[in-house]
Amino acid sequence: MKSGIVFVLLLVGSLPSNPVAAQTLGIAAVVNEEIISAYDLQSRISWNIITTNGRNDAETRQRFTKKVLDRLIDEKLKLQEAKRLGIKASQAELQRHIRFVEGQLNFPKGGLSRFVSRAGLSQNVLNGQFNADIAWNKVINRVLGFRVKIGEEEIKDRIRQIELNKGRPEHRIMEIFLPVDNPDRETQIANQATSIVQQLEQGASFQALAKNYSKSPTANRGGDRGWLRAGQLDPNIDAAIANMRPGQISQPIRTKNGYFILLLHSQRKPQEENKNVDPIVSVHQFYLPLPSNPSELDVAQKLKIAKDAKAQSKTCKNLEQYGKKVGSTSLNINKIKLSSLAPDLVPLVAKLKINESTELIKKTNGIAIYMLCNKLGKKKKNTKLTIRKQVKGQLLNQRLGRMAQRYLRDLRRQAFVDIRL
Repeated sequence: MKSGIVFVLLLVGSLPSNPVAAQTLGIAAVVNEEIISAYDLQSRISWNIITTNGRNDAETRQRFTKKVLDRLIDEKLKLQEAKRLGIKASQAELQRHIRFVEGQLNFPKGGLSRFVSRAGLSQNVLNGQFNADIAWNKVINRVLGFRVKIGEEEIKDRIRQIELNKGRPEHRIMEIFLPVDNPDRETQIANQATSIVQQLEQGASFQALAKNYSKSPTANRGGDRGWLRAGQLDPNIDAAIANMRPGQISQPIRTKNGYFILLLHSQRKPQEENKNVDPIVSVHQFYLPLPSNPSELDVAQKLKIAKDAKAQSKTCKNLEQYGKKVGSTSLNINKIKLSSLAPDLVPLVAKLKINESTELIKKTNGIAIYMLCNKLGKKKKNTKLTIRKQVKGQLLNQRLGRMAQRYLRDLRRQAFVDIRL
């Protein structure tokens, strides 16, 4: 399922022209005689900062170092196992994956490469991650796919739980999952979950953090679980969702397998499923980046410019032209489902009329305004899979995800890993 979630990357203007110039010489780690260079590590840290709208300072880079290095080590192990099995990502698969990511970001074809270049990074920063993800999915399907069996009673039990909750609201859930595969790592994983929640509260993109850190099969979709009802999830998760509002992020939730961080994207009544509730919208983003560690004067000046832009712009074209004059990092988000916008934008854009804009939105690194340029009703097609097929697919994905985690954990246990930081 293509989530189509949009998260707007806003930090490029505040990055230094050579963000990985320092600390790039040498070796960060050795994984079974293959190196991870310090340059690779620092480049990926820069990318993580961009996609999570973080500050590019020494403290942030230090906080990301261990998490990013762990991810790079896992990618090495995945690629090495794929190579052992004669599996690799083809160029065509890589290009399809890049287009998929560009679609999620609402970039035109080739837009991701240009964006990476503007950030002072190499496309190889992402290609390594993409190749590892593609190859690993093929490894999992070949090695583990045939082993996963879902019994009829399991499916019936889950359907009975759903029937008990029939008529209750449905929730569109986003997740970040951090497994606790060793009791000795309980505190470490709990601290990581808390750190991720803190980043989200400071304005980081949920989808970006899910892609970077979640160990769930939904990670490649930005954590999107789709529409679910009570009874389809762990009881602790059901209990947490019952007390959440759309757009709200949960605190870490401990389940028997690990920690979940949830975003309640939206909710609906069951009968709303086939109504015209998901229009196609086009939105213009006006964004003024703030410098690192901005002063009160910096913020006041940017707010004044943004207020003038809002007051003087009667159409999206006006706002775009005004942005060019004042150095706005503008972005046109064209023809996308309303529900596929970033969760915090959905309720703001939903109530706008065409050529009407939001109030000024102060983000971690800048000031934003969003104007609705166009809106078209879209009838949802009644082509959903049966509940039984959905339930079986969910159970298969959950079990395959747990098996994949154990597989990777075993590879890491058997590997020679020498961290040299």
